[in-house]
Parts: sequence; C-alpha cells; structure tokens
Amino acid sequence: MRKKLILFFKRRNHARKQREQKICQRYDQLMEAWEKKVDRIENNPRRKAKESKTREYYEKQFPEIRKQREQQERFQR
Repeated sequence: MRKKLILFFKRRNHARKQREQKICQRYDQLMEAWEKKVDRIENNPRRKAKESKTREYYEKQFPEIRKQREQQERFQR
C-alpha cells in the first residue's frame, strides 16, 4: 500500500511539473510574439509622425505639457 501511495505522489508531482513546464514554454512563445507585434506597431514611421504632429499641436495649445515632457525626458536619461 505504501509503495503504491509513494508511486502515486511521484507520478502526480511529475505530471504537475510537466504541465507547468509546458505552460511556461507556451507563455514564453506568446510573450515573444506579443513583444514583436508591439515593437512593430510602436516603431511604425506613420504612427510616429502622427504622434509627433498631435504632440506639437497640443504643446502649442498647452505649453506646460512641453515642459513636463522635457522634464520627463531629462529624468529618463
């Protein structure tokens, strides 16, 4: 009885570890694909041009936004 119980727990533990490993691998694959997609979207020149155009417009309307952005950029360096 004891051997069967030990064997049962070993198998259960092994199955749990395998399942967790597969989940981790799948997560890594999906995360990598998501990061590539986000990088591609963020580095799109058309999008960057549109963002800079809207940023310039709002910074003309609200000069304090420009000051905040410049200050934030200084702190990031």
